Amino acid sequence: MARKVYFADLTHTGAGVNSKAFPLGVGCVMAHAKNELKDLISSELFKFPQDLNEALIRQPPDMLCMTNFCWNISLSYAFVEYVKKVNPNVITVFGGPNFPIDVVERESFLRDHPYLDFYIKWDGEIAFVNLFRKLAELNFDINLFKKNKTISENCCYVHQGEYIEGPDHRCLDLPALPSP
Repeated sequence: MARKVYFADLTHTGAGVNSKAFPLGVGCVMAHAKNELKDLISSELFKFPQDLNEALIRQPPDMLCMTNFCWNISLSYAFVEYVKKVNPNVITVFGGPNFPIDVVERESFLRDHPYLDFYIKWDGEIAFVNLFRKLAELNFDINLFKKNKTISENCCYVHQGEYIEGPDHRCLDLPALPSP
């Protein structure tokens, strides 16, 4: 059975479109996930909050993956908080450059954002696929994943007061990644 995953790089739209840029980074993560996971994943990419909201009402995903930039952190986190309150079983993931470099500050960030299940630091393409596969091995039982203190590259999370962070991993063969 394919798991439904929504990827979003949201922009504010109240007084026009704030960011007209294509969601390239998260698009690359989604393209690589589709290439590697094939029929295990069903995914959609969102730029506009109203489109994501309609999709969440129509069919909640198994995972919600959001970008984190300085201009959209509040908007992205508002969706994460909303989704978790409506359906606590949706796995929430952040990724993007608006994440502290210092490990103590990364832990603090996650503690300050309790509705966030995982943060993928640095490169996201391979790290997301690895996280997805490890969750799939456990039938997407996030409690078991965290109870086992599962380590996944570039992945950070907090469980029962303990901060857990996987080792750094960088993609060195960028041409091997598919284009969004």
